[in-house]
Amino acid sequence: MKYLQSLRFRLVAVVIAIVSLPVIFVWLTSPFDDAVGVQLRQSLKSATDVVGDHVRKSSPDEDFLRAAESFDVRIHVLDHEDSRTFDGSSGPSIRERVMFFPQEVPTLAMWDAEQPPVAGRKVVLDAAEKQRAGSCRFAMNDQLLLCEYVQRIDFGSSEPRYVYAVAGSARSLGTLYGERYAVLRLMLVVLLFGGVFGIWLGLRVGRPLSRLRDQVLARTAPPVSTAPIEIEGQSEIAEVGQAFNQLLAALERRNIATEGFMADMAHEVKNPLAAIRAIAESMEDRELDAQRAARVSRILRDSSARLETVVARFLDLAHAESGLPRAEREDVDVRKLLENLSSTLSSDERYPGVVITCEVVPAFVNGSPEHLETAFRNLVSNAQSFAKSSVLVEMWRADDEIFIRIKDDGAGIQPEDLDRVFDRFFTRRSDGSGTGLGLAMVLAIVEAHSGRITVKSEPDSGAEFVVSFPLVSTLSSK
Repeated sequence: MKYLQSLRFRLVAVVIAIVSLPVIFVWLTSPFDDAVGVQLRQSLKSATDVVGDHVRKSSPDEDFLRAAESFDVRIHVLDHEDSRTFDGSSGPSIRERVMFFPQEVPTLAMWDAEQPPVAGRKVVLDAAEKQRAGSCRFAMNDQLLLCEYVQRIDFGSSEPRYVYAVAGSARSLGTLYGERYAVLRLMLVVLLFGGVFGIWLGLRVGRPLSRLRDQVLARTAPPVSTAPIEIEGQSEIAEVGQAFNQLLAALERRNIATEGFMADMAHEVKNPLAAIRAIAESMEDRELDAQRAARVSRILRDSSARLETVVARFLDLAHAESGLPRAEREDVDVRKLLENLSSTLSSDERYPGVVITCEVVPAFVNGSPEHLETAFRNLVSNAQSFAKSSVLVEMWRADDEIFIRIKDDGAGIQPEDLDRVFDRFFTRRSDGSGTGLGLAMVLAIVEAHSGRITVKSEPDSGAEFVVSFPLVSTLSSK
């Protein structure tokens, strides 16, 4: 059962089905001629009845032609004086033109032109004796299924008149049926080669897929590996292998980032834990007086607070670096967010001499309002802490993106530090006020919103951070 569901079996089955389809199609065409013949006879009988009424009423020629067209037949009306012809048969269809190409499609008009005068045709002579006569046969080298039907219209002592109707169908399928045995022999030969080709094609496709599957599964067995997959050739299967290699490379980068993340967390947690442990050991050998108890209490409280802060910030950073999967997102008015943030931070008592200038334009991005505010708050607050007198918050649009620049006029960032400003716990603050997680958080939040952030700086010319996001709209969608 598993083999029947495999790609190899399906490829072989498809090839065999395609090769067998023509002969199956040809063998199934024989009932069509019988069905078409019955339909033609019914149309002819109905047409002669309608036209017979027109003859009795001496209707105008337009009525005769309309009747011929409605039944898709060719009609001859004969009397003792003349013969009138009304051709209402439709022209060859596109299917018939294709099936008979490059030959001309046989039509009623072509057959009628090759026949003797209407009055001398056998079916008309039979109708003179029996009042009605008709027949169906194959004509024009069996390429046209032809049906004739004649009705005699009597007028008392006057000469009778005859309504002679002809209908036909080009045997685009029937002609093939006549060659069914030749087609069958050809199919058997083609089927042999087609089966071999199907097996070769199945192996050609199945083996590389099996090798690719085995290589991928081998990397999931302990110890899990992110080593690249071996790729051969330039086929679509090789492209799938290259996609797996890109995935493995991304997983390797994530593993490295996770290892760094855990190392940083262990390093930060170690100091407060060491302080707590030292206090615990000192309490084992000594009695605590009131002064010493207060000191121990303060150290434990500070260490536990530090530990709680580190764990909370690491959890926030881990959530951001994972792409904020649980954060609720909406269309955020970035202009309003930056204006409110600039107004709030302008009154920060820590930086009384720093002026924030906000120059923004209408723009919306899809994201988490809370996290976007956190990112911009960190950037503006960081710029304030290094600025001498001013911070510029500027926004503009370009194509389908918005850009936000936060620039200060401080001492700037040293060239050797530019590549490290987004690293966890990297900081050049000498007062110990920074944790080194602010810009790492900014980077994670920006990337979680499909954005980018760049930094550039010249010594004594301040630092400039530029954030870009995909633009949703310049107007609110609500």
